[in-house]
Amino acid sequence: MNRQTSIRRNASLEKANRLLLAFSEATPELGVMDLARRVGLNKSTVSRFVATLHELGLLERVDHGRKYRLGLRVFELGTLAARHRPLYAQAEPAVEKLAAQLRETVTLAVLLGRDLVFLHKADRGVDAVSAALGRRYPAHCSASGKALIGMLPAPERAEYLASRLVRRTESSIVVPRVLERELEMVTEQGYAVDHQEFMVGVRSIAVPIHDRSGAAVAAIGVSGAARRVTPANVPTIAAQLQRVAADVSRRLGHRPPVRVRPPTVLSDASAVG
Repeated sequence: MNRQTSIRRNASLEKANRLLLAFSEATPELGVMDLARRVGLNKSTVSRFVATLHELGLLERVDHGRKYRLGLRVFELGTLAARHRPLYAQAEPAVEKLAAQLRETVTLAVLLGRDLVFLHKADRGVDAVSAALGRRYPAHCSASGKALIGMLPAPERAEYLASRLVRRTESSIVVPRVLERELEMVTEQGYAVDHQEFMVGVRSIAVPIHDRSGAAVAAIGVSGAARRVTPANVPTIAAQLQRVAADVSRRLGHRPPVRVRPPTVLSDASAVG
């Protein structure tokens, strides 16, 4: 393969990637003209790429062929990638076990840019919480998202707060200074809560999971009907989550800093005695 051929193939891959990334939670279905405007390519080029992506199973037609959405092949690849990550291998059994104990929905999620993506979900409650695996959600609207944003370095957290905050429910926090106070509470108490901010009638609690470097790489969360998961039992559920998250973090190589107690200074009188 000569250099020019390699450059052309790389350019084609970059265009295909831009087309796939144009789909989001806010825009799950897009037509050719929509895609052309979003990625800055002409209609004929987009039509050609979309046809190929459809043949490969990466896109599928909807609305009688007038629009496209991500195909099942994308989900299959994403699931395969997630299942072979050390994070998933260590956390998945813990998620399943906790769901069985609490009889509520327990999730494992990661931060992807400004969005939250659920990698695994275990439903044991009578009314399971709807959260599609692999789909992007606005992170600040969920307990898991807030648990992870709260652990970001200060510059990255400030950048998130400065961006547009979208609303999922009437309870979603869309005022930056209010969200900032919420994030400060995450660092203080070690867990985050969303009070029907992600889904009406559902309250969630989440705790970050840390890797060997100390970075928060994921969040484990519990969600349930607000009539069951009440403000009164949030601390109890949070404590259970913190124990599970600490165990998973330890398996990922995380070692929390040891707090050294200052030496006791004896008074002259006690020293003589």
